[in-house]
Parts: sequence; structure tokens; C-alpha cells
Amino acid sequence: MLYRDCHQGAEDRLGLSGLIDHGRFQTIDAASRLYAWADAVLDALEQRGDSLPKLRLARALGLLDDPKWWGLAEIDFRGNSPRHRVIARFAKEGLWRSLWSFNWDCILENTLEQIGLPKRRPAFETPWEKDHYAIHLHSVYFPATIHPRGLVVHKPHGCVRALRVADIAERDGDLDKAEALSYRLMIGERELKDRSADTKAIKEDGLFASQLGSAVPATLNMILGWSLGEESLMKQLEVCVNYMGTRIAILDPTFSGGHERLRLCLPAAVDQSQVHFKLDFLDCPNRDDIFLWQQSLYTLERLECVNGGTALLDRNGNHWRSTVAECPRETFFCAWADEFLPVWTRLCWSAGLVEAEKMRSHRIDLERRDEHIPLGYNHVARPDLQAAITMLERIPGLGRDINVKDWPGGLFYEPNQTLVVPLPCWGDINELRALRPLVDALRRQLGYVQRLAVWPLDKTATCSDDKRSQHLVERLAALMPVPEFADPGNIRIIHSMEEVSHASH
Repeated sequence: MLYRDCHQGAEDRLGLSGLIDHGRFQTIDAASRLYAWADAVLDALEQRGDSLPKLRLARALGLLDDPKWWGLAEIDFRGNSPRHRVIARFAKEGLWRSLWSFNWDCILENTLEQIGLPKRRPAFETPWEKDHYAIHLHSVYFPATIHPRGLVVHKPHGCVRALRVADIAERDGDLDKAEALSYRLMIGERELKDRSADTKAIKEDGLFASQLGSAVPATLNMILGWSLGEESLMKQLEVCVNYMGTRIAILDPTFSGGHERLRLCLPAAVDQSQVHFKLDFLDCPNRDDIFLWQQSLYTLERLECVNGGTALLDRNGNHWRSTVAECPRETFFCAWADEFLPVWTRLCWSAGLVEAEKMRSHRIDLERRDEHIPLGYNHVARPDLQAAITMLERIPGLGRDINVKDWPGGLFYEPNQTLVVPLPCWGDINELRALRPLVDALRRQLGYVQRLAVWPLDKTATCSDDKRSQHLVERLAALMPVPEFADPGNIRIIHSMEEVSHASH
């Protein structure tokens, strides 16, 4: 699509209109036309004597300033997609050894920062498995190895952030830096097939190959939406997977020739059904569904661990695990794990209700929409998770008719349009600013809410302290953006969702 939509404008900006024969690209597979065209453009720029042809092409294609490459357009208002959000949360949980991205955009990096993994180590010590990330793109300007608690994001095909740094370097007169960073943009067909004769790329490609050799063998490798068509990288990857104990999971709409070759390299005799998880962009499942499902399974695992290894049931005795036994399109629990639980844990920690000396409440960044508190951190008591279990045990019908996707931190009972806000009622709450995502959602969708209720939750039971419950009502009312719900008298107190479902419609 980049070739189809942008080639003419790019040629005009580069002064190449009418100089490139597009007829030869029509016999090439549509997905490969961009790379063949890029070779023709780069050749033309080099013949013209341009010392930074890739930087010129990147500018002409809009990679330096088009909002879509920066996570500012064609994506959810919060700046990330479900798959990026789950990948980033799993990173903070310490579940990834490393991440490899062959995209030029910086959506993944944005999301890592939004969930609380900054690009540099934080000024204060945190207890999490991973507390920052670093990009490996060039050995001089981006580190190939970092602190053990840092997550390395490898980007062998280049990055728009690096291109912008290269652009600034050229303006400052540092042409060596500009060339080194812009050259990492992998966009030409020839270099994607074979870079062995490219003297400028040998050292940097060798570093990536070394990192690949330490990351891939004897681990589970998830390949998401990548056809494995790049011959130059494929040769290195084939060596890495030919190692006992290496496992591959290919998540893609089709099982392509590149995938077939990789499968044949594996020492174990596996077939397509054992490595390929088919995705569908129009029907279930797609990439977002896959990651939301994995997040649900991980969430259940962590909650069951807190629950002494016991399975979680709803109020009617139904197993919550039954709703995510297979990859679903949408279920209450998937949305609850994605939208409700992160807000809930952030609220409990920032309100000072979890005793964690290594992560004091004032260090929880409430300005970030998706700041994540790892579910796997079990070095302190987790009353936040115990109370979340209590909530699930008191929700009937596996959450039927309850919308949590559009109300982060709340439970919206759709039949009678009641918004229920669970609030922790043990200890003294410092603040409720962690509910800002819910308040923002309420501002956008206020017309849908007919009633507002507070559900006070203790660590292992619903709260029976009327005075404390009323205090929670008053604190919530103070956050409300409209007079009706800013009046505590218009907010009721409940002790289970059944009270809401039995209320008059």
C-alpha cells in the first residue's frame, strides 16, 4: 500500500517524476513492489550524487513526519492497539527475553513507555523484572546490550525515531551520524535478499546475527505477521532454529513459503498444524484477539495462584476458565483483564493499600493512561488481587450483560444502564486519581448512564463498614463531571452485581 499510495508523491518531491519505469513492477507481487521500486529510487539518487539516499527517500515517503508512523493516527485514541498493549505489559512482567520488530514505526516503543517502561533506567529503584527498554539499531548510537533489567527491542530494519535523529544530525553537519542511522533503513529488494557483499552493513548485521543466535535457540519464538521473506535474515534464522529445544509459533493469516522453509529446518518432524496459528483479519481470531486471549490466560493463572491454586468460579458456580478455553472474539473476562484489572491494581497501589516498600504509592505514575502494575509480582501480599478474586466470585452469569471494555475501572450493566464502580475499602485511601480513565469515559458517554453505584470491596469479602462505604461514595462523587452524580445522595451502595440486575429497569 505504501508503494501504491505514495510513490508518485515521493517521486515528485525527489525530482524523479518520469524517470522511473513502473511497467516492470506490474509483474511483481503487489507486496514486493515497494522494495523493487525503492531500489530504483535509491539507484537514481546515488547516480545523482546524493550521499544520503535513504534519508531522502524516508523524507519523501513521510516516515519522518506522517503521524501514522508515530502512533498518532490510524490507531486507538490512547495511542496503542490491544496487541501492542499486551506485549508491553508482558514485557514489564518479565515474560519476554527480547523483542524483534521489523516495522519502522515506533508504536511498540510508545506503548512500552505508556505502561511504565521508559527508554532509560528510572531515577529510583523499582521492584519489577524489567524497568526500562533500549533499542538495538546501531552499535554506536543505540546499545546492543544493556542492564539485565532492561528489555532489548531489536529493530534490524530501521526505525523512524532513528531517521529523525539522522535528519537532525544532517542539519547539524554530522554527516557520519546521519549516514550511519539512515543506512539502517531496510527498504531495497536487493539488500533484503543478500547483504553479504555490503561492506557498510557487515559489522552491524553481524551484531544482529549474534543477538539472534543467543535469543532464538532453545526458546519459544512467536512470529507474528511476518512472512519470513527477507533472504538476508532468513539465512541467519535458519541456523538459529536448527537447535534442539527451539520452538516456533507462527501467527499469520497464511502459511507462506518462508514459513515452510523455516519449518523444514526444525530438527523435530513437525507439520504446519503444529506451528501455524491461522489468523483472519475479518473474522475471529485476529492478532489483537490472540494477545487478549493470552493475557486472559496469564491473568487467570496469576489469580489462581493468589487463590491457593484453586479455580475461580462466578456466583453461580461457573468456571471463569471456561470462557477462555479457546481463543474467543470477545468475552467479559478478556475485557475485564484488559480494561478493568489494570485500573483496579493501579488504584489500589497508588492509594497506598498495598504494602510494598520498594514501590511506594507516590511513585505510581498516574499521568500515563496505561501504567501497569505487574500481576506476577508476588514478593508482597497482594490484597488488590485478592479483592479482584472476590469480585469475580460475586459476579453472576460469567459477566453476561456487563460491559467493561468501554468503562475502564467500572462495570456497566447494560439492561438498566447502571455504572458500578468497585472501590477498595480496606485501609485509608490516599487518592482516586487512578480512576481518570473511567472519568474520561464517563465524560464521553455520559448519556448512557442512568444510575451510578459504588461496590466497596474488602480483601476477601464485600465491605460491611457503612461509614467507610459512605466515605467512598463521597470521594467518588467529588470526581464526577456532572451535578447529578456529584451529589453523593444519587450514588447507591451495592454488595454484588445481582443487586443491580434485580433493580427496576
